[in-house]
Amino acid sequence: MGQEIVAVARYDGRPGEDDAEVAVIVDDEWQDRGLGTRLLHHLARVGHRRGLVAFRASVLGENRRALPFLRRLSPAADVRFRDGEYQVYAPFHGRAAETSQGRRATP
Repeated sequence: MGQEIVAVARYDGRPGEDDAEVAVIVDDEWQDRGLGTRLLHHLARVGHRRGLVAFRASVLGENRRALPFLRRLSPAADVRFRDGEYQVYAPFHGRAAETSQGRRATP
């Protein structure tokens, strides 16, 4: 009672890879309060401690609000539009994307 899930954030990495697919979902009523940004930054800190250097994300073309959200994590994010989706490669701490050049901006 009085307990509800209003946001979910997770990342999925692959063995031997130094980046991971990230997803953050925030209930409409809870958006624009900084919750998603805080969750994303927490995931980045956890991922960094586990050896990750970047997050990847696929964002539906109509979800333009997600792009500035990801850029707050990584101003150096590489964003490309392909097949109706934005493919984002967001290195942590402004780190150059060359560490994962072959995987950059691909699902």
